[in-house]
Amino acid sequence: MNNLRKKIYISHANPEDNIFSRWLSLKLMSFGYEVWSDVIQLELGVDFWRTFENEIRNNTKRFLFVASWAVKQKDNALRELAVAEDTRKSMNDNDPDKAKFMIAVRYTPDLPFGKIDPVLIRTNAADFSHGWAQGLAQVLEQFDKDGITRREDGNFERVKKWWNSVYSSNNSIQSQRELYSSNWFPIKRLPEFLRVYRYRARKKLEQADIIDVYPAARMFKNSIVTFASMEEVNRLLKTLDGEVVDNVTLIPVNGIISNNHETRFMSNKETRNILIELINKAWVQFFSRAGLNKYDMANGRVCHWIPLSDHETPHEGKGQLIGVQKYKHWHFGISGSTKLYPFPAISVRSHIVFTYDGRTIIEGTAIQHRSRRRQGRSWWNAHWRDKLKCMISLVSSGEGDLSIPVGEREFLVVGTTSTQFTSEVSYLSPDHEALLAQDLTESEWDDVEPDENEEE
Repeated sequence: MNNLRKKIYISHANPEDNIFSRWLSLKLMSFGYEVWSDVIQLELGVDFWRTFENEIRNNTKRFLFVASWAVKQKDNALRELAVAEDTRKSMNDNDPDKAKFMIAVRYTPDLPFGKIDPVLIRTNAADFSHGWAQGLAQVLEQFDKDGITRREDGNFERVKKWWNSVYSSNNSIQSQRELYSSNWFPIKRLPEFLRVYRYRARKKLEQADIIDVYPAARMFKNSIVTFASMEEVNRLLKTLDGEVVDNVTLIPVNGIISNNHETRFMSNKETRNILIELINKAWVQFFSRAGLNKYDMANGRVCHWIPLSDHETPHEGKGQLIGVQKYKHWHFGISGSTKLYPFPAISVRSHIVFTYDGRTIIEGTAIQHRSRRRQGRSWWNAHWRDKLKCMISLVSSGEGDLSIPVGEREFLVVGTTSTQFTSEVSYLSPDHEALLAQDLTESEWDDVEPDENEEE
């Protein structure tokens, strides 16, 4: 094999897989390997194809192909793969590098390499789908076994040069205070008591499916747990021809939050989990009644989003909540989960969902995932922050706090300004335009957390 071959070539879908490919390139460079990747080296205005082909045929020691759902639609990446396979075939059969020249990087879970290109079926593989760090360790171990040339002191100057081209050269910690907004919206007021009503006709109540529509109520053993009054509960029960309740156990909400409640039939942990569940349910019902569409996500959360209006699109600029991505509509959405510590609050997460007609969610997680990455990658912190503010403001009609009913005469009040933190230092933001300029556009234009309904 050509002894001048020293580079690690990284082929990928551009721009969809740029973040991962950039990370992998910089990591390998920091370990002293000479890397070629369009997100690191390629300058605007050059002959892309001539550069790609020359690097693969003459300078590449190992060809890494980042496999993802997006790469199947990328002509450039598939052409690079074809050139790499042609280069491999041209090697002498006695060359030990021939069998190791191409490495398929498993970047997307549950994506058979053969679905992308038959060439990848018989190619060496590195698995990054269970963690980037694990995949990197696997690649580094293989490179070390293969004796691939690298600088022992790392290629830090190259990494620094690239970093400074994207980040301001004087980028550093700044000695000035800065205010940061969180996604925690404080619960300013809760009902005084959680009410537990003994009710023996549990099956009849469950069969009526009334618990799902009744404001903030749930069954616990043979009891109804809610914030609502006895009068309100009995009015509901009479419509079912069931038993009415005539006694109630009052559990102080402040005692639940401070971990000072315990009864013989319900532990403090159980009451905390029920309190969290009821607040979450009230949040979902409130946003549904406000006219937002609902999307049940795989992790059990409920995302609310604004459907496309026939007359207007809510907000513009960074606060825009609906837009167009090619032949699809994107919609900004939110989901909420209750936190009781260190203070009662709703943690509001941001999402992007996609429709064809502006009203019906596109079926298929793969389409949603690919579209979400394309759209979200061009949004920076300010975009997400402003969209979240606009969504909350829209639901509150700009009139201050959210007053969420949990019974006819019971409400919980959530502030519309998120909790803010002050830092004694600041930093300069990256040059976003320089970063995006490296993401070549072949086409037009981003939650895994444990279940938060239960506390540890």
